[in-house]
Amino acid sequence: MTDLGLQGYIPSVNIYNPWTPTPDLSTTDLILTTMTNSHLDVWGFVLVRCSYANETKWDAFLANIKANIFANERNASVASIRQLNEWLRWTIIEDREVLEGANMQVASTRFDEWVRTVGREEVGLQTSHAHTTSRA
Repeated sequence: MTDLGLQGYIPSVNIYNPWTPTPDLSTTDLILTTMTNSHLDVWGFVLVRCSYANETKWDAFLANIKANIFANERNASVASIRQLNEWLRWTIIEDREVLEGANMQVASTRFDEWVRTVGREEVGLQTSHAHTTSRA
């Protein structure tokens, strides 16, 4: 295997799969370290809502995700979790008229539009840094 030149950039990480936590570095600490080294202070999730049938269920779904975002972190320090939580942003793309019952292609297109416009401004990144995946 070729050395990717990442040694020292992310401590205690398998450089061939940098998103694999190690016994001494939790996922939370890995994200925090990577963000700090990259001079980023915003991270989060972008959800494209394609179902509007039940507002109560949607609210419960969001509350459950938000309440449990760090639930599986056993080795992370409280300070790391607090810092990541402070930097965490939730973006919900909603447009009932266009997205109600939308397929993956329509949702992906809307996400890509968000990346090129609002998302880029939100995070302060150029479009080329954003990673999007479209599925047919």
